[in-house]
Amino acid sequence: MQFEFQVTEDDLLGFNNYHYKHSPAIKRHIFLTRSILALSFAIASILINLIITDGMVLLAVAIGLCIGLFMFVITPPLMYRSMQRNAKKVFREGKNTALNTINRYEFTPEGITHHSPISSGNISWQAIEKIEADSKAIYLYAGAVSALVLPRRLFSNDQEFQETLGQLQRYKTAAA
Repeated sequence: MQFEFQVTEDDLLGFNNYHYKHSPAIKRHIFLTRSILALSFAIASILINLIITDGMVLLAVAIGLCIGLFMFVITPPLMYRSMQRNAKKVFREGKNTALNTINRYEFTPEGITHHSPISSGNISWQAIEKIEADSKAIYLYAGAVSALVLPRRLFSNDQEFQETLGQLQRYKTAAA
């Protein structure tokens, strides 16, 4: 099975987004951040409201809890948008020569062969940690935060996408 395509910024951002939403470490970080922010805003709001409302504790607690809950809910989308903006900035910092060239990947039971005008190499299936997919691509993880991305646009239909995903998983399983 062979694919020839140019990697785009959208492909890399798609992987970045996928990883951001599925990484256990990032999920823990978001939960801790949103919890600390919500608690901090709730406590600060309660204290400020106690001063302003002249001791109306119930009102101060209610306002503080509402603000804390709001922060707990709003934090993940804000962090996600911030991550997307920062990832785009990082991608645009370098020359990104790999984005401007055609890459050819061949997948066989022995491994993955890569060729482009600027590089070539082989990857054994043992080097692939896991294979995952979403509606946008197939991700062959070669490390915790790096993956070979096969974008959905390479496949003519969902059946071809699913068959390719299945074949890649069989190659990986057979090599284990």
